Amino acid sequence: MTTAIKGDVTLAYAAGIIDGEGYVGIKRASHKGRYTKGYHARIQVRMVDREPLDVLSDLFGGSVRHERPHFLMHRQLFAWEISNAKAESAIRRLLPFLLIKHRPAKRVLVLRRLMLRGLRHRTRVVGTRYAFGRKDAIPNKAYSEQFIGWCDKLWMDCRKFNGLAAIEAAA
Repeated sequence: MTTAIKGDVTLAYAAGIIDGEGYVGIKRASHKGRYTKGYHARIQVRMVDREPLDVLSDLFGGSVRHERPHFLMHRQLFAWEISNAKAESAIRRLLPFLLIKHRPAKRVLVLRRLMLRGLRHRTRVVGTRYAFGRKDAIPNKAYSEQFIGWCDKLWMDCRKFNGLAAIEAAA
C-alpha cells in the first residue's frame, strides 16, 4: 500500500491512524534493583485490522504482533509499537499532520531532549560498584531528583492526555 501512496499523503494517513487508534506517550519503568525509574518514548497502535499497522511498520520500523483478545468472544488484535529513537524520528515526521496526539507528541520530544543530556544529570551517588577490569570501587550514580521530577511531569502529562490517569483514579 505504501508504494501506491507517496509522501505527505502517506504521512497524513499514518497520522490519522495514530490520532484515532494510537497511543503517543512515555512509558515509565521501574525495574527491581534499579535506583531510578527509566523513561521511554513510545508510539503504539492496537486494532483488529492488520493492514494499516503494516503501513506504519513499513514507514517507521517496528513489527506487528498478534495479541490475544481480552474477552472470549472478541476478535484477534494486532499491535504495532516503536520506542525511543524510532518513536522520536516518527514523531518528527508526523508532527505537522497530528491533530489529536500533537500535545503528547511534543512532550515526547521534550523527553528525548532531556534523555540526550541524561548523563549530565547522573549526579546522585547511590553506592559503589566495581567496573570491569578495575580493582577499586567507583561511585554508582543515578539520576538526580530534579531530573526524575522533570521526566515524571512529562510522563504524567501524557497519561492525563491519553486518559490513563483518570482510569487509574477511578479504579
